[in-house]
Amino acid sequence: MVIGARLKRAGMHETVQGANAIIALRCSELSGRFEDFRQRRSDRMKAAA
Repeated sequence: MVIGARLKRAGMHETVQGANAIIALRCSELSGRFEDFRQRRSDRMKAAA
């Protein structure tokens, strides 16, 4: 599993929030909706600024 390998590397200390972010990215990529995910994230970052 790609996500498990990413989280289990030596020296990696992921939080639950960080792990959830990695899972969301991977799922959006596999479902072909990465651009939607990226756009929503960009919109949220702009709104927070």
